[in-house]
Amino acid sequence: MAEGAAARLARLALAGSGDIDVKELLDAVLLASAWAHADWGPGSPSANAADPTAHHRKQGQADTTALAEDTQALGSGSATDTAHEPVASVWLGDQGGSHTVPGKRVSVGRADALPDALEIGRALRPLRRPWLSGVHHRLDVNATVEHYTRTGMLIPRLTPAPEPWLEVIIVLDRGTAMAVWDETVRALTKMLRALAAFRDVRVWHLEHPADDTPVLHDHHGSALSMHPDAAHHTQPARRLLLVVSDCAAPAWRQDALWRTLHTWGRTAPVALINPLPKRLWQRSGLDLPHTTATATVPASPGRLLSYRRPRLLREAEKTKPWQALPVLQLAPDQVLAWARTLMRTDPSGCEAVLIPATGRPPLRRHQQGPTGQPDAAPTNDQVRAHAEAFTDDRQSLAVRLAVAASPLDSFTLPILDVLRHRLVPAATLADTAEFLTAGLLTATRCESADTLYHFHPAAAAHLTRLLTRDQLWDTHFALSDHLAAHLQTPHGIPVVLHSPHISETLPTGIRPIAYAAATTARLLGVDTTDSLPEPMRRPAAGLTAESSSEPRRGTAPAVPENSPQATELYLTLARLFRSLIARASDSRAIRPSEPRQHEALMRSEGVSRHGRQRTWGNDDAPEITNTRHMRHELVISVDLRRSGAYDDVEKSRMRAQLHRMLETAFTRANVALSAVHMEDRGDGILVSVGDQIPVTQLLGLWLVEVHENLRDENHGLHAPLGLRIGMHFGPVRHDDRGIIGRAVDLACRLADSAVARQLLDAERADLVLVTSQSLYEDVIMHGGRFIAPERYSSARLELKEGEVTAWFHLPGRPAPEIPAALTQRKKPEELASIVQDLTTLLENTFSILNRGRYLDRTSGKKIAGLLRAVADQLDVYGNTSPSHDTAPSTSAAYRSSP
Repeated sequence: MAEGAAARLARLALAGSGDIDVKELLDAVLLASAWAHADWGPGSPSANAADPTAHHRKQGQADTTALAEDTQALGSGSATDTAHEPVASVWLGDQGGSHTVPGKRVSVGRADALPDALEIGRALRPLRRPWLSGVHHRLDVNATVEHYTRTGMLIPRLTPAPEPWLEVIIVLDRGTAMAVWDETVRALTKMLRALAAFRDVRVWHLEHPADDTPVLHDHHGSALSMHPDAAHHTQPARRLLLVVSDCAAPAWRQDALWRTLHTWGRTAPVALINPLPKRLWQRSGLDLPHTTATATVPASPGRLLSYRRPRLLREAEKTKPWQALPVLQLAPDQVLAWARTLMRTDPSGCEAVLIPATGRPPLRRHQQGPTGQPDAAPTNDQVRAHAEAFTDDRQSLAVRLAVAASPLDSFTLPILDVLRHRLVPAATLADTAEFLTAGLLTATRCESADTLYHFHPAAAAHLTRLLTRDQLWDTHFALSDHLAAHLQTPHGIPVVLHSPHISETLPTGIRPIAYAAATTARLLGVDTTDSLPEPMRRPAAGLTAESSSEPRRGTAPAVPENSPQATELYLTLARLFRSLIARASDSRAIRPSEPRQHEALMRSEGVSRHGRQRTWGNDDAPEITNTRHMRHELVISVDLRRSGAYDDVEKSRMRAQLHRMLETAFTRANVALSAVHMEDRGDGILVSVGDQIPVTQLLGLWLVEVHENLRDENHGLHAPLGLRIGMHFGPVRHDDRGIIGRAVDLACRLADSAVARQLLDAERADLVLVTSQSLYEDVIMHGGRFIAPERYSSARLELKEGEVTAWFHLPGRPAPEIPAALTQRKKPEELASIVQDLTTLLENTFSILNRGRYLDRTSGKKIAGLLRAVADQLDVYGNTSPSHDTAPSTSAAYRSSP
């Protein structure tokens, strides 16, 4: 392994005059990170080994020393540089713990309790719709001037001033399991008040006394009766009630709470915010029929919401009327869908559950639920089974968060928020809730502090086996860096800094959660006397064969420190990086991402502005192949629906609208227009975006902004615009005429497919997205911000290049239903010819029937088959599972008709 690594680095070091392959460069960086911090003293055996090339070895040692000095100067804040400096251990306070340490209490700043707060605030923009006839008045200047010109009397004319449409009441469930979300609800309340979109934002509390019915307290602390017939349950029409609950309390298995929500929904809009992931809803009191709700008027109360009736819904007279209750998580896409449905009457609708007048469906009314008694403690085998099932998907964000927290013997939700913010930034509240409810933890609720979580020993053992050394370092640095960046914050995370010079002893956990550097500890007034544990002193020590018997994933090969191969490896590495630094300093001014720099970069690679090859001398001519100019980019083909129906004036307006929509969406999605290539295609636009922009950013936020801009442009239009967007990621070639490549062809074919055209018309949608199979498998199916893979449907398309699989998505709607007959539908002109012949055939049949005779059996069967086949072509959505005996294909029936 050492000889192979040395040979690879030697090839890289000799590649100074040519191009260095990216893969080999990454290998060099990996080796550098693995061996850069090795401690080579002047008395090491390898340094004093006999070598016939003593002069070169001496020069190489000088290079290595210089490189080590540069590394130390650049990374003076790293753990390696401070390995021998004293530190202060940081402990998490545990009032119920038996372990104590002498130290000082410190309050560390908290991480954001509400991830994606900015995106959620943007998603709530539809709720800023004003109420034009407010209770306050303002001066109407135009009416005052007009009155003065008519009468000569200057009398101020007043008009009602617009005011926010709604006031918000947040009903916070105070059940035992909901205590962990207090900080999140406070962040949500603060954000709603900062939006200035509501007349007022108030918080009510739903308490669950032991062995008693729930009690509702308003913002004044007064108890409100939970009886549905109470007068205060008739809510004002312009009051929005947001119930925040996980529906895990035993009372949610009963009728009273749901009947209260049903009563509220008669006069006011109501929504339920559940922090748990959707797959856990059926395990709680939210096991109600699911549906999609739409509103007919802005701020529609629950009784006016329309919904799709589930097929298996069993209705009875006592359960009527059923009422749709929108249910959402604190995710930007779900909040946006609900806000559009509520205030803009979006026909796409939002997710909801159905509540009967009885509170719960009769079949589930007496379902055995939680009894309110504490459950028996799970055994080690049960916890181990839960841990194995939970970690089945290692790439899950919830699993990654659990593995990151496994080095801690105990933690609180603010500590977990820090790990999520720094190590798993893509995780949402649903991922945090999934980890907390996976059965791996025991919770200790404190009245005056955050709930303390402890890993079950069996769960900790299982998660620790999945923990790599790099992940252990990540957890350590995440908490230590957060401590250094957020010192002495009021109402923060209470921790204890160890100091033997302080007489007060405080109860803490078993192990420290972080280590404060000497500078940080001095700022907090604590003397540093601790030292880092041995595994954290030298990361490179963990890469040797003697350090650990555990399998190492993705580490450098183990090489003894006294081997001549290792010495040669360091010398080659030093020469390589000195060469790379010298080359980087020459081209330091060229930055492709900045304006006017792309052309300079192309010239440095031998390509002119228009893509033509530069003239080189015989000595410096590099080897240029056609694939050199191919770049993997995301190709987006945007087509307008029925663009041929526009005249020249309308086409000019339509093209300006299309450019405005796309460019505005790029700006709002934080995509620089300099990184986007756009070509006008008359009735559409062809776009390619470089790989420096994440594909998830375009599939998520950019697509949402395009849909939002399209809806704004269509407002008030008699013939609204419709867009078909095709996307594929693949190699693209740029020349002076634009972009070419198979990726471009496929994206255009997807947008122009017959299924995309028919789906856009059949669903009466504004926009349809069609992606390739590879783009769905590589990006979409893994989800992300504003990316919901469950809202995509696949279909087989017959293109010029052959049959392919495409994925269709209607933004803001559930997964579209694509019948198999839709992909095999005849072209309109072909179907028109068949219908014309069918009309002639039916006229002949009419003359036979008019003479008092029926058709013979053979002719009647053929005509009936043709009628069924044509009917299936006209109504593909009604053709669910046709029988081959009774409904032949249109072509077969047409050929066999008399």
